[in-house]
Amino acid sequence: MEGDEGYISDAIYFLNDQGTIELRMCSDALGDLLSDFWYECKNNNTQNVWRIMLYKIENEKIKVEFRYPDEVNIYEENTYRRDAVKDFFGKSDVDYSYILQQMKK
Repeated sequence: MEGDEGYISDAIYFLNDQGTIELRMCSDALGDLLSDFWYECKNNNTQNVWRIMLYKIENEKIKVEFRYPDEVNIYEENTYRRDAVKDFFGKSDVDYSYILQQMKK
């Protein structure tokens, strides 16, 4: 998830049964929850609110990592997303076909 003033992007990257990383958008309920969380963090820490939240659910455990504005190059969007995916999955090739099909509808 990416958070910035007036901008929240919630996406889920996951490893499917074939070993391919896929992208989906969060459900509205999860997206709203994550957005509320970002604004709550911002309201409580206006100096340095996180820019990216990475979360991984595996074997019934959740791992959460935050990256702050000084840790990412926000001007090169694809770079920090690709780096985050590679950090979590060990590779950065993503199948975007599902999300592209949804955008055409």
